[in-house]
Amino acid sequence: SEAGLRRADVYDSDARIAVAHADALWRAAYARSADPQLALHAAEALPFGAYKVVDFLAAHSPTIGEAFRRIAAYFPIIDARAVLDAVPIAEGFALEMRARDPGVELPAPAQEYTLAAMVTRARVCAGATWAPDAVEVTFPAPRDSSELGRVFRCELRFGRSTPRLVCSRTTWDAPVTDADPALLAVLE
Repeated sequence: SEAGLRRADVYDSDARIAVAHADALWRAAYARSADPQLALHAAEALPFGAYKVVDFLAAHSPTIGEAFRRIAAYFPIIDARAVLDAVPIAEGFALEMRARDPGVELPAPAQEYTLAAMVTRARVCAGATWAPDAVEVTFPAPRDSSELGRVFRCELRFGRSTPRLVCSRTTWDAPVTDADPALLAVLE
């Protein structure tokens, strides 16, 4: 209620929560939880399958890179404020996150939650040891980044222009363990 939401809004699986309400909900949740890493912990607790068909598209893609591309294609269903793009970079590939509206900064919790959710999904698909080579975020380094390090298990880069997961070609091309091309075609 502090965020301006009704119970029916939250439990309606076809409804979309407006960005202003989602931001207010995060603010209220942070205040009530007293957990400075709430976004990371929420992403870790998010069960695989919560994003329904999108999760299963990832789980049946041939590689993590293809899984990320599929999630990026359908990401507007999950978060209307942000866009995910799979792009080639010098190190290999990156899954970049940007605001749909130019000049808008994505809040730190949105960056942490989205990137951590992507990593936890990749670990379900490719194995618990999968990790990107680096995670880049736009916000400055916190006093203690150990929890970010624990979740991401890679190099952390703060104050960057674009939030993203950076992957070598090998990391990007990691096979999805239970990929099923026939089921993938049906899901798409």
